[in-house]
Amino acid sequence: MTVERANEPHGRVMPRTVVRALGRILPAGPVRVALDRLAETPPDVHDVDEFGMDRLFVNDLGPILDFFYKHYFRVDCSGIENIPASGPAILVANHGGWLPMDAIMLSYAVARYVEQDIQPRPLLEDRFFYFPYLGTILNRYGAVRACQENAQRLLADGKIIIAFPEGEKGSSKHFRARGKVQRFGRGGVIRLAMATGVPVLPVTILGPEETYPTLGRVSLLKRSFGVAQMPISPLFPWLGPLGLAPLPTKWQIRFGPPQEIPTVDDMSRADRVQIRKLNERLRQHIQAELSEMYEERKGVFR
Repeated sequence: MTVERANEPHGRVMPRTVVRALGRILPAGPVRVALDRLAETPPDVHDVDEFGMDRLFVNDLGPILDFFYKHYFRVDCSGIENIPASGPAILVANHGGWLPMDAIMLSYAVARYVEQDIQPRPLLEDRFFYFPYLGTILNRYGAVRACQENAQRLLADGKIIIAFPEGEKGSSKHFRARGKVQRFGRGGVIRLAMATGVPVLPVTILGPEETYPTLGRVSLLKRSFGVAQMPISPLFPWLGPLGLAPLPTKWQIRFGPPQEIPTVDDMSRADRVQIRKLNERLRQHIQAELSEMYEERKGVFR
């Protein structure tokens, strides 16, 4: 059973909701306190789940995320009906862009269209959580460190998770490698699906790779924050922090049908050759979709 595409949200964006959203993402300080008071926002202390997600924080970010989704990246979304109407699922997507805007926009797309009260949980590489401020925002939004244990706990709780098997190879790829889906690790997603019996849906995203056109990388923050590399792009580091703003590329998100992956009662007996084949088949599916989307699109910004 699948869900039909829900109606898009509509209605006016009230100034108070925008002020509240800005107050949620600004660093602590006088400006944030003033915005909270203008929006009549209660103290920013809320219940969070075991992984640190704050549902009120997610809801308050709605106006900002809606702006990026509809007006900045102008996302075209298709195949959302392939997501199961209930229960857990594993969304497997290609990765692009030095900052995880693809994880945020994909999570927002699912929560926006699916007719159930869900908040997909992106599994991200460790480096994103080392950044002060950014790591906290990602954590409160629902992002979780990528590992088998976290994924299994989320699926057991009926959550939809988003996996990026390319890992850092995808998010930090050179601009000349755009459109090329990198190797999918050692088959962790396939093993997870075999062990849990949860459906796996391939998701292809066009656009994030060009939001941060990486021309090279340099180690700037390793000593301070443990971040191994920072990108060199046409805008960064030349424009300072402003150079990290994503370019307004035109995005497409395409959800594919669930893949056929057998379940295995005893993973110690799982066929490694079969896992590698299924892993590569999943990668090739997303690569074929991405190549087709590149050929069909009219331009990077339209």
